[in-house]
Amino acid sequence: SVQGRTISVISIPDTPDVEVCWWNESGHVVIGVGIRASEQVIATAMGKTDNISQNPKWVALRKSDRCTIDCFGWVDTGRLLDQFAEVSLPPMPSGDVMSVRELTEMFGVHNIRELTMQSGYQGARIWSDVRLNADGPLTGLASLLQQRTLSLTELPPMPKGSTSFAAAAFDLAGSYDTVLETIREFLGRVEPRALEDMDGGIAQMEAIFGGDPRKELIAGLGDVWCIYADPAALPIPLGFSPVVSVSVKDKDILVSGI
Repeated sequence: SVQGRTISVISIPDTPDVEVCWWNESGHVVIGVGIRASEQVIATAMGKTDNISQNPKWVALRKSDRCTIDCFGWVDTGRLLDQFAEVSLPPMPSGDVMSVRELTEMFGVHNIRELTMQSGYQGARIWSDVRLNADGPLTGLASLLQQRTLSLTELPPMPKGSTSFAAAAFDLAGSYDTVLETIREFLGRVEPRALEDMDGGIAQMEAIFGGDPRKELIAGLGDVWCIYADPAALPIPLGFSPVVSVSVKDKDILVSGI
């Protein structure tokens, strides 16, 4: 019993402070998960600690000029990185010890300070807005998030009866080097032998393909990607018929590569 409430608790073995708990709060079921979760939730309910609804970000995200908001949230990545940046990760197979800061810098996410999400509706339309705020240039894998804005006029032809689609701009050819460089840097810290194996695998793939697929195939692709539901049934009834469509930048390179 805590503050007049009867709490049901499941404790996590070897971590007594971590709990899964639930109880009746004014006719509502409250479920808490975390370190001393029941104690913290009850303190908030009784006004003895900060309430998230008093946070300026909570107030700002609840409103929008574009739609009626029904769901929102945010991740204070900057605060998390500031708090745990110097924490050491478990030793790598190579024996190297890396900090959280080094890992985030390697993948290029160290400048991301905040992620926000809003979703709602405009009449019969569903609307969503996801934003990333950074205090510096995005590098490494995070730089792949910086793609150009896609126009609806760039969508491929789709069947009239298609029930849904998703589309985005993504420069696969331009991202190839970034991905490989990041993986090489990571493997070089974790296990140098794995880096040798990866380079050997790439060389073998190029030998089978007859050249560098990035230059002789991927370079022919454009950056408009779309997946949609085709109303035509597949030979095997799966309940849906997904089709992936990619724009072409250089037909000669693409046909030659194929």
